[in-house]
Amino acid sequence: MTIAELQQAYLFKKLAASELETIASAAQEAVYEAGEYVYKEGDRGETFYVITEGKVELIAREQGNTACVYGHVSAGGHFGEISLFTGKPRSLSVRTITKVRVLCFDHETFESVLLANPVLHRAFDQALAERLVISSKGAQDFGITVKPIRPSIRESSPTPHIGDTGPAPGQTAGINFQEEIDLTSKIRSQIERFAADSGPLLITGEPGTGRKLVAKQIHLHSDKMSEPSIELDLCRFDPWIWEEKLFGRERDAFPYSPGRQLGVFEQLHHGTVVLYNAEHLSKGLQNKLYEAVTTGRFSTIDGKGYQPFRVRLIFIAGCNLTALENESVFIPELIALLSDRVFSLPPLREHKRDIKTLVDYYLKRYSAEYNKGVTNISPDALGLLMNYHWPGNLTELSNVIQRAVMLTEEDQIISEQILLGLPRTEGRLVYNLLRIPKVRGIIESRLYPVLPKIIVSIIFGIGILTLFLDPQEPEKNFGLALSWYVGWPLLIASFFFLPRFWCSVCALSAPGKLVQKFIQPTRRLPSILTANSNWIMAILCLVVFWVEVVWNAYQSPWLTAMILLTITFGALLFSILFQRYAWCRYVCPLGGLNAIFSMPSILELRANRQMCENQCTDHACYRGTNETPGCPMFRHPFLVDNNKDCILCGRCIKNCRYRSTQLNLRLAPRELWSIQEPRHADSFLIVALGAVFFLMAQHGAFQSFIHETLLFGISNSHVRAAITGTLVFWGIIALAWIAYSLLCWIQAVIMSMEYQKVRAALGYGLIPLVLGGYLAFYTKMFFQGGWRLVPNFLLLFGIETTPAEFHFISQQGISTILNITILGGMLACLYSTYKIFSQRDRFQSAPVHRLLVPFLCILAVGFAYLMVI
Repeated sequence: MTIAELQQAYLFKKLAASELETIASAAQEAVYEAGEYVYKEGDRGETFYVITEGKVELIAREQGNTACVYGHVSAGGHFGEISLFTGKPRSLSVRTITKVRVLCFDHETFESVLLANPVLHRAFDQALAERLVISSKGAQDFGITVKPIRPSIRESSPTPHIGDTGPAPGQTAGINFQEEIDLTSKIRSQIERFAADSGPLLITGEPGTGRKLVAKQIHLHSDKMSEPSIELDLCRFDPWIWEEKLFGRERDAFPYSPGRQLGVFEQLHHGTVVLYNAEHLSKGLQNKLYEAVTTGRFSTIDGKGYQPFRVRLIFIAGCNLTALENESVFIPELIALLSDRVFSLPPLREHKRDIKTLVDYYLKRYSAEYNKGVTNISPDALGLLMNYHWPGNLTELSNVIQRAVMLTEEDQIISEQILLGLPRTEGRLVYNLLRIPKVRGIIESRLYPVLPKIIVSIIFGIGILTLFLDPQEPEKNFGLALSWYVGWPLLIASFFFLPRFWCSVCALSAPGKLVQKFIQPTRRLPSILTANSNWIMAILCLVVFWVEVVWNAYQSPWLTAMILLTITFGALLFSILFQRYAWCRYVCPLGGLNAIFSMPSILELRANRQMCENQCTDHACYRGTNETPGCPMFRHPFLVDNNKDCILCGRCIKNCRYRSTQLNLRLAPRELWSIQEPRHADSFLIVALGAVFFLMAQHGAFQSFIHETLLFGISNSHVRAAITGTLVFWGIIALAWIAYSLLCWIQAVIMSMEYQKVRAALGYGLIPLVLGGYLAFYTKMFFQGGWRLVPNFLLLFGIETTPAEFHFISQQGISTILNITILGGMLACLYSTYKIFSQRDRFQSAPVHRLLVPFLCILAVGFAYLMVI
């Protein structure tokens, strides 16, 4: 050992030559080969080491015998002094990365020669201070918390959330996943196959299918089970930041401090790195990962040398390898590397036979967690689970059973306690109107919504009576003017501001709701109706429009009255037979119309999901209290992610003692493109309403056509008109649905998406345009016929006037309002359609040029609306 070599060490840089000679004579030299341990954690500490050549790594063994690299020490650095200072065993293991040559000083020499030198003593003090800072910060400088996966899978479980970060069946205290849930043989064999192979792996599947759980199981069944594993979400940082976090960076610093600049690949020893949302990997990072895997080494950023690459990579993506290749998300080299290492997890809806087993497991788990004796689930409740689509897969099922266990007081889960649906994420641009004391006071008042309902019911009663008793001339009938020229326009206009508030004060259902206060039925609607309620409401809604348009209800007081009384009778019958507002929720044709057109409203009722999950235990908003019943629409506010099923009755606001329910004023109707489970029935109704608009806008020409057309030689003009009108009405709906389906098929091919999903979702984007068209039509009716209300009302008291048509604004002003309404709906429709495809695009926002076909169709329909209105 020469004096020049000794001076390269950090400790000895400031020493004189004579002092270095003394130290050199007291040292002993040792050589270790690569991969050899200098000492291990727990060994007795008797020696201090200074590295003259090579590099070592510092390894800590945590609980469960899991290894984690805490730092590197290079040539010029030192280690081993802590045990000499404290007299305790080694707290870390030291293993060589390369061939290493060290100077060794025994305990006596360390104290008598090294610590006796004031300069060296000060250097040791500085080194210890540096190490204290580093050990307190650990890996946090990288924004990464290394959470090793222990060999045991009997872990305590956090509160579950929707998504892969939520509860997985293996994450529960005292319950072994493999003992309680029998994985299919295919999944078990796949886990065993990939656990035996240490190469990179791609796991694909929908969120909630257990992708992270499978990654853990593969790690725990591999020869790396005693090594650490870490899950990194690639959405958390930009790609260039991840390069430094994974590979590390070289810096000229105190030799021990490279522990704070180590990348994940060096920190994790021989462990497993799980890259979540792998589709967000940049091309440059993919190239570096591919080179590291294939060569077995990598270089740090700004580094000149190479480090051994010893970790296993597991990629988790939301789409299959073919999609990653077709969309050029992964580089070809990485595609080829992963081609025979793909683990695809099926969604829960494709293996529903496992639902009963999963439910039994979750019942046992959450019964123990909440100290309840729930042991089984009723057949009706299980039937609801079997019929559900499960967009959130296993984690959503876990949440549903957890909430059911919290709600029940018995040993069995019943259908009323099964709350299906996924809550939407929060953090949108909204303002909670309930922060305003006067607004909260109005809704919490006993007079809300009773007083508005009484007022509307009185007006409705007068309208019904006048439809029968008033003169049957359309121009003189007060009820006809009230229904078509004032009531309907106000109803359509209210959708934009008050969602389904009209359903809360609806006079048609008032008799049934009054009867329920006395008989209080407990029977639920048959499952066949609830399962198909969207189609039932859509068809009945179109039947109402069929009667309105084909049979010309605008000119018939008697027919208008029969439409209203039929709906009233249906609501009364269902209120007698079934609990809560079963008619409004599942059958009512006007409810179906209200549900669709309320979605773009600027107002929404939602719940503070975090408060519901972490504070609420009674769920009074859904179950009700002694003073106020629960939600009449069978929806827990926690699950409400759209305006379709909320009628703003205010019961949940009155019942919630945590003030979790919010009445939000929102900037944009996000639910149009983020609805969790789009339905074909909704899209069908939207498309059908869009087609019917043309018949309504040109109603006069349509009536002339069906009365003048000769059909099969039928002499009775009324019968001939009815048959012709019916064929035209339903024919134009069928043609519109065929054209819409063709559009969805073309767009699904262009976007490489599933056709059925596109057809179910795209209809929601058309709502603003269709609503704009109907709003324009009924606004026109209001301006053209609303003036009749005053002279017809005076006629009720025998005061005859000579009515003269007048308008609140000029004809040109009316045309301007109508055009602005439709143009606004058209622009909102274009934006909603863009957001729908961006939301469902697997990788990035949907490029505009790939949306050219739907955009052109929307523009064509919009300008057609402008022409016919």
